[in-house]
Amino acid sequence: MALVSIDMELQPDEQTALAAAIRSTRTAAGLSQLRLGELAGLGQDKISRYETRRNEPGLAALFAIDRACGRPAGTVLRRAGLIDDLPPTTEELLKADRDLRADDAESLIRFYSLAVGRD
Repeated sequence: MALVSIDMELQPDEQTALAAAIRSTRTAAGLSQLRLGELAGLGQDKISRYETRRNEPGLAALFAIDRACGRPAGTVLRRAGLIDDLPPTTEELLKADRDLRADDAESLIRFYSLAVGRD
């Protein structure tokens, strides 16, 4: 796996993976392109261009998308397979805890999201 740098050119398959990761991160957060563009300060047109590979986002835009979706920086890059070894999110840790029932884990995730302002 590669680590994306500011001056790195992505290969076509990496561009496709990045576009799909932006879309899946947005939809998992329940956001429209318009709302994500507003929250990330990028505009709906840029989000559309990123998701259809007409433009390639820089790291600042990717981190803004992560933040607007309530995800840690690097989430989109990790989903695209462009970086590895990010620490697991609180949600991932709670879902993986075998001592918690699924409904208890979901309750804790909702509580945590409200406590940190990710509603």
